Amino acid sequence: MQRLTPAERLVAAMAAEGLPYKSIARELGKSPATVRNQLHAIYQKLGVGNRTALAYKLRGEPGELGELGES
Repeated sequence: MQRLTPAERLVAAMAAEGLPYKSIARELGKSPATVRNQLHAIYQKLGVGNRTALAYKLRGEPGELGELGES
């Protein structure tokens, strides 16, 4: 499994909370397309296919988000 960048960790956490692309983009000062592309990269890195699986992965494994993103 590949590590998430700091930007990907933030987007992943917000998406796992159920925020839509537009809300994440607005809060982070990015375009919705950028957020969508980052989420697709996150899904590939974590081996998940959607937000539900992302939320489960991040919440279901203690420390998963930090372990995947921190050196």
